[in-house]
Amino acid sequence: MIKALFKTSITVVFVFITIALSAQTKIELLGAEYLEYKEPQFGKVRRLIGGVGFKHEDVTMYCDSAYQNEENNTFTAYSNVKIYQGDSVSLFGDTLYYQGNTRTALLKGKVVTLNDGQTTLTTDAINYDANVGIGYYNTHGHIVSKENTMDSRIGSYDTKSKTFEFKDSVVLINPEYVMYCDTLQYNTSNQYAYFFGPTRIINTKDSTLVYCEQGWYNTKINYSQIKKNSYIFTEDKKLFADSMVYTGKTGIDEAFGNILLVDTTNKIEIHGQRGTYNRNTNKAWVTKAPYASMQVEKDTLFVTADTLLTTYDTILRNRTLYTYHKTKFYKKDMQGLCDSLQYSFKDSVINMEGNPVLWNDKNQITADTLRVYMKDGQLQMMRMMKNTFIVMERDSVKYNQIKGRNAEAYFADRRLKQVTVNQDVENVYYVEEDTGKYIGMQKVICGSLRIEIDSNKVGKVFYHLSPVGDLHPMDKIPAGEDRLKGFRWLANIRPNSKTDVIPVYVPEKQPEKPAPKQKEKKKKDTKDKPKK
Repeated sequence: MIKALFKTSITVVFVFITIALSAQTKIELLGAEYLEYKEPQFGKVRRLIGGVGFKHEDVTMYCDSAYQNEENNTFTAYSNVKIYQGDSVSLFGDTLYYQGNTRTALLKGKVVTLNDGQTTLTTDAINYDANVGIGYYNTHGHIVSKENTMDSRIGSYDTKSKTFEFKDSVVLINPEYVMYCDTLQYNTSNQYAYFFGPTRIINTKDSTLVYCEQGWYNTKINYSQIKKNSYIFTEDKKLFADSMVYTGKTGIDEAFGNILLVDTTNKIEIHGQRGTYNRNTNKAWVTKAPYASMQVEKDTLFVTADTLLTTYDTILRNRTLYTYHKTKFYKKDMQGLCDSLQYSFKDSVINMEGNPVLWNDKNQITADTLRVYMKDGQLQMMRMMKNTFIVMERDSVKYNQIKGRNAEAYFADRRLKQVTVNQDVENVYYVEEDTGKYIGMQKVICGSLRIEIDSNKVGKVFYHLSPVGDLHPMDKIPAGEDRLKGFRWLANIRPNSKTDVIPVYVPEKQPEKPAPKQKEKKKKDTKDKPKK
């Protein structure tokens, strides 16, 4: 039995060897001007000179001279070497080492080229595998395609899938940008480039720098997605994010995760979790826990809302910040809340709408619209339009109050100094002696008034247009007369520091998919079955 098994094994091995040998097609000599045989120690060799041609399956090769080893199914070709595979791939060089059994070639020379009709690879040595149509190089390669040129120290090209793989000192040059990276995969058909490792993309028109450590780029439509320590630098702006989408032709870019936009010209930083930038209109939106910090002289203004929008007017050379819904801001000398806000960087004007409230020191100001003017980073003047209400806190129960239609307030050294109110004016304030002792509470109705304030205390009051009022002693103030209609003290919602403004982002939880139910195992019937 063992002897029979041994014979069977020998037969199987012999069959496999026969199949393998038959699969190794012999190299066919197409012709040569001169031929002679030599027998070196490695086997029978043919020396071929002049117009030498070989064919091996779908590969045709030409050269000036060659040595062919028929036993090993190999040859070495010299001078004016040309290789053609099918109708598309051609290689040119000075010296060729060809292995017929493996269908692999090593082509060397001062200038070695591989061309497939769309792309040309130039180097000084190419290893080419005719089985899969892939050429390899590791001594620097230069590639030219329709719109791009590429260089790298190590690389390969798949002539079937039209895909390049580059490694080490990779440079891709396009009419619109230059890319430097560590590893690059590029398909010449769909013109997609995939890059890995530290990557820099520089726009040749405006020197915009794009950096990332992973991403892809469509060179045909100038569309890219980048991630991993990604950022974009322009002449005066810096954008950082976890990932970004860059669309060159449409001009609309998007950023996702831990966004930071730095505008060095206007000294503003915008943070958030999702952003969109339109390069055509110079507009940028930031949502998902957005906030902005603006350097104003020696102070910083912090602003947050549901949405932040910045625009730039190229004619007026002015950048404007807009906030929408649940706006809140903090600065050392003023804090505020409103629905929407508009801040002009050129003239330092803040426009607040939608139930605006502004606090300065112990003063609270409300109106339908508030317009704040700053100079040298400090409050200078404020306009209040419609339903003006100013409250000045004296202590926890005493509040000076001014109510009217429109008003103007003036500031100096970060403090309220003067207020002018017009139309339907009502005023409540506590009259004090120089010692600080209260004399009484005065309530006046008039057409307009002007109040001068010193150290948060009412100094002089000027009433105009039919003033009518009373001074009530402190112990004889009528119940409810110490509050004007519509009085609200909103200290409980006042931002007291930048931490009250900077939002904390909590990532949205993805709904958990229920685990697949396990199939219940059928219970075995334990009942006694009748015997057959």
